Amino acid sequence: MPKVDDVAKRSMSAKAFHEKAGRSQVDSVLASWNIVVLFAE
Repeated sequence: MPKVDDVAKRSMSAKAFHEKAGRSQVDSVLASWNIVVLFAE
């Protein structure tokens, strides 16, 4: 049974990592878009 727990923990941390990476990617896109808007005005 410990093996199942390890796999579950690993998949959860991997999911959390991907969610965090996706969020920072979106943040950087929004930040660069804000810079473009500021320069356009």
